[in-house]
Amino acid sequence: MNEASLSHPEENRSVAGFTFWTPPEAYVLRVGPEQRPVPLPRIPLPLWRADYVNGTPADDAIGQGLYDYLRRLPGAANAARYAEILKEAFPHFLTDLAAQIIMINEKEVDAPFLQRKIVGLRILLLLEPDNAGLHYLLGESCREIGLMFSECAHSRQHFLTAMQALQRSLDLRPENPAALNQLAQLDFWFADYPAALRRWRALSGMIAHPATRELLAAQIARLEEGAVPDHPLVEDLEAIGAAMQLLAAGDAAQALVLLERLEEEGSAVAELPNPEFFHLLAVCRERTGDVAGAFAAFARALSLDATYVPALQGRDRLAERSSS
Repeated sequence: MNEASLSHPEENRSVAGFTFWTPPEAYVLRVGPEQRPVPLPRIPLPLWRADYVNGTPADDAIGQGLYDYLRRLPGAANAARYAEILKEAFPHFLTDLAAQIIMINEKEVDAPFLQRKIVGLRILLLLEPDNAGLHYLLGESCREIGLMFSECAHSRQHFLTAMQALQRSLDLRPENPAALNQLAQLDFWFADYPAALRRWRALSGMIAHPATRELLAAQIARLEEGAVPDHPLVEDLEAIGAAMQLLAAGDAAQALVLLERLEEEGSAVAELPNPEFFHLLAVCRERTGDVAGAFAAFARALSLDATYVPALQGRDRLAERSSS
């Protein structure tokens, strides 16, 4: 194999469409109007297969390959070095990445967009591993996606990643009440009530706003009184995720068993009132022939959000069927 060789690191094979090119010794990119030299390290660099035939790839193909690969696998081997190459030779990609994060941060978005933000933050952290603000944003985003209905099957992993990032943020910037509060909330979801209580007590000394202090005092009193679920609520989120998977596989009856148990127990419904839960419950009841129960669940969904379109459509569908 020649000096500018192709290789296929084991950890990279799952990323479809890419191949890897190792630059020859002393290979230098020339960037910008002044043709500033940027030496490339002798490590396998990801390229789109379509952009590499044989020989030396174009400079822009190198930058595009690095950027697109990191967006798919920000934890890859050599990821930090790939990010450094982007910083030195192709900074416009990082500018684009930061702009996307800001745009997503200012909007209410669904899980795929939030996942894009998370990946972007992970890439920026490759360049600034001690940036407390980036760690906080990553933790906040992972917690947020973990609470999204469509991500319930993966809530535990999202929450664990959030806790790691938030704790790192707190280590770097100890007086961060927002990070402390989010960690306490995650402790609560894992039923680590002593840790949640300890964090919220510490937080109470940092908060001056009267209304916020009052809410915090109520939460502390609740924990002190032991008025808490008797199991980790993250397990309920995982049960919702399992029910969604069962329904998608055509097993509405078994999905219904899980959902009705959660409705009866009530903890997750109380902590995270969500019309999507009751819509899912209604669909399962409808598919198993419980029309009255489906009507009731659609109505419960609409009591939480009167504009929730899937529940409106489901209610109208049942009403039309009943009148025909």
